[in-house]
Amino acid sequence: MRKFILIVCMIIGFNTVVNFTQLNQLLATEQIVDREKLVEEGANIVLNLQSGKFDKVIDTLDEQSKKIIDAPMLKTTWDNVVSLLGEYIENESISGEVVDNSFVVTVIERYEHTGLKVQITFTIETGKVSALYFQYVTMDNKINNDILIEEAITIVADEKFPLSGILTVPKNIQNPPVVIMVQGSGATDKNETIYLNTPFKDIAYGLAEKGIATLRYDKRFYTYPMLENVTLREEVLDDVNAGIELLRADNRIDSNQIYVLGHSLGGGLAPAIAKENADVKGLIIIAGTPRPIYEVSYDQNKQVQKNLNIMNLDDLTLGIIREQLGQIENDINVLRGDLSAVPDEQILLGLPASYQKSAKMYSAEEVIGNIDIPILVLQGNEDFQVNAEVDFVLWQTLLGDRENASFILYEGLNHLMMHSSGLKNIDEYKIKGEVSKQVINDIASFINAL
Repeated sequence: MRKFILIVCMIIGFNTVVNFTQLNQLLATEQIVDREKLVEEGANIVLNLQSGKFDKVIDTLDEQSKKIIDAPMLKTTWDNVVSLLGEYIENESISGEVVDNSFVVTVIERYEHTGLKVQITFTIETGKVSALYFQYVTMDNKINNDILIEEAITIVADEKFPLSGILTVPKNIQNPPVVIMVQGSGATDKNETIYLNTPFKDIAYGLAEKGIATLRYDKRFYTYPMLENVTLREEVLDDVNAGIELLRADNRIDSNQIYVLGHSLGGGLAPAIAKENADVKGLIIIAGTPRPIYEVSYDQNKQVQKNLNIMNLDDLTLGIIREQLGQIENDINVLRGDLSAVPDEQILLGLPASYQKSAKMYSAEEVIGNIDIPILVLQGNEDFQVNAEVDFVLWQTLLGDRENASFILYEGLNHLMMHSSGLKNIDEYKIKGEVSKQVINDIASFINAL
């Protein structure tokens, strides 16, 4: 049975799970889509969400979806999403496009504190809604034009999936070095927006002040959340490679000084990116793991198991959770073995085996011996998503004898390299912060020393 998708994408980290829907197999073409009508319907759905008319939104869903989500559930989700946004200001944009057998309407709304993207997926054959998607987005503010120039660019690894990006270039610096930034897992925009925080934007502006250019872009899952049957190749690597190729051809920057900065999942994949791009000058790995990412997911689930005894749960709920934890143990044992005979469609730790195979293939543990370039590993000791006592230490073990590898563990910084509030859960990210200036200074020093 096809399931209705209600995606609220606000978390960066290895515990993000992307949900997919099996769409009807239709012979949909641009010619049979009434674009104007569907865009108008999408705009009305957003207006109804904002005015609290959740029953009217439910009326637009297909019959199967109505069996899965109701108006009270939708109200709770919407209220949680907008609780941090402040006062509504205005509509920023609205657009629509055919994606496979669906028509996706994207509405960007400007609020007091940040922006909100609402995507409504219509099944072309019926004109009914099969998915709603909410995502915080950074709204452009004035920048210091005396320091930097920003230019919109497009990353095209696959012509079906162009991605919006920004090249930030420091003013009055001829052919500066450049850093391409690679996000964590899940659907994240070019600024790696999470709640009100924009770590990649902070880093881009901070490095521009130090005379270093940057390239950041929307992740493929962010622009095309309905993607199916992907591995880390399609999720990350192809688009990074396309971005590096674009930088090689840009005469405004020094193509001999291209650096890869990876955060979280992106940090773990940085060595694989360097392996595929021999001219990369160096790597900056931030809060990443050298292990396959399913090992971090496993660690997080084990933490849940440790906390079961202090949770106020009824026996039925405890039984269900323990049964799920038992399946997790089975899954991790499979993942730690030979995966060659495991069917790609088999689900392991919530994701298809095809994805998990790529996680093992491209993990730093597997590829680090194939590269020998300068590497800077950074992490905060208050990171509750990637355990510094495990992963930071493992980086040191893998790279410790290399003269061109350096490591900095920051006191009091969390997974976003911002000062921790001490909560050590995702509520910490609801507090507006900025990437530590010391982190930016250390990145700049690493680059300028090479």
